[in-house]
Amino acid sequence: MKKFAFNANGWWFGAKSIDDTVKRALNVVAQGYDAIKWNPFPGPWRTFISRADETAAVENVKAVSEAVGPNVELLIDGHRRLALNHAIRVIERLEEYDIGWYEEPCPPENIDLTVEVKRSTHTPIVLGEAPYTKEGFVPVFEKHAADIINPDICAVGGLLSMLEIAALAAPHGVAVTPHNYNSPIVGLAATVHLSAVIPNFNIAEVFVNLIEPTQSIASQGITIASGWADVPEVPGLGIDLDINELKKRPYSPLPGKGLRDYREEFPRKVAAVAPNVFNPA
Repeated sequence: MKKFAFNANGWWFGAKSIDDTVKRALNVVAQGYDAIKWNPFPGPWRTFISRADETAAVENVKAVSEAVGPNVELLIDGHRRLALNHAIRVIERLEEYDIGWYEEPCPPENIDLTVEVKRSTHTPIVLGEAPYTKEGFVPVFEKHAADIINPDICAVGGLLSMLEIAALAAPHGVAVTPHNYNSPIVGLAATVHLSAVIPNFNIAEVFVNLIEPTQSIASQGITIASGWADVPEVPGLGIDLDINELKKRPYSPLPGKGLRDYREEFPRKVAAVAPNVFNPA
């Protein structure tokens, strides 16, 4: 039976400080995960950030690195938010912590920005949540914009599309680390099967904060233990849903994001006064 490793995400959602982030990181590592991903940048979400915000992100990574030790891979997510100068300045400061990758540092509308970041560092660059078709990944490969891609099987068209995207990536020496936020049951199962058959698979992603809330919906799901999962050997995707439990949770639209408070706008003193306040949006 083949096993696959996961990197843990979602564990940091709601962290209020660097100390809080460190405690959460230690907790998820204690569960057996040896690769953890998070966004260390303080809120609110901005493309142009202050030096204090840059330093807050670096201090966040430094604290987690010192706490979890050298055997845990640190995967840093930029969430497609930073202007080029900030993205480069931050990765230059993070290189001393030997992070595993720097994910989507710049807005995806201009892929050349990420190309410039990649040229500035030896840290692997991840890109791929925003393209939703195999055609959308062609310029990523042509421009050598990424070392690793992270498409989501629920967003790009399912198993066949993911197989085609992985096949396109392979001749360019690009690895695949599937994103997996949209479905911790069906999407997760499909991701595990995909990972078993693509030669350029790197590591899969699991949102640990979504496992427990969705367990009752899956009468049979993917079992993750110590950051690893087995490929199911039963027919289909190897999962089954409890329809009665699912019916108890009818669809309801997510509330829209409200307008920002005036105190979040420049000139502001958030980073200077409370540099450890984070917004995991």
